[in-house]
Amino acid sequence: MIVIPDPLYPEQAWADFHVATGMLALAAACLWGSATVFGRYALTDVRFTTLTALRFTFGLPALAIVLPLIGGVGAFGYYRASDIPLYLGLALLPGGLGMLLYYRGLASTPATLATLAELAFPITGVLVNLYLVTPRQSITSWQVAGIAVLWLALAALDFANARQPARPQPAGA
Repeated sequence: MIVIPDPLYPEQAWADFHVATGMLALAAACLWGSATVFGRYALTDVRFTTLTALRFTFGLPALAIVLPLIGGVGAFGYYRASDIPLYLGLALLPGGLGMLLYYRGLASTPATLATLAELAFPITGVLVNLYLVTPRQSITSWQVAGIAVLWLALAALDFANARQPARPQPAGA
């Protein structure tokens, strides 16, 4: 509902790449969610700094494999060697620092609460795009309804989570 501006014209959504974008966003959400769950488990045995380093160490080669799969053999030709410092800066400063903070917080946050917070990301993406990236673009009533459904789902999940009794911690924890 958030990705496709007008469901009455699905052919337009395909033509404008809204459906493809939505599918890629869904895949990214699945990967990020699984990384959160596995990261939360890993944080019981490794420090958050180590986990961040591992994520970067394995993430970059994975991207180097995925890029030609999505963009074809010439996909690397779109990038210039002179842009490498810019990409490294973007990866290390907002990316690396953000990930360090994320894993630091995840180490002491229940996975259910972290998952709820992550579900708000699509809403944030739409609002940032609307107000900061393309301010002249409008949001459709369908997208507003999608945001409302997502917020209601978040509230319902939070309410259901709050009603569950706390699990006892293991004796060694």
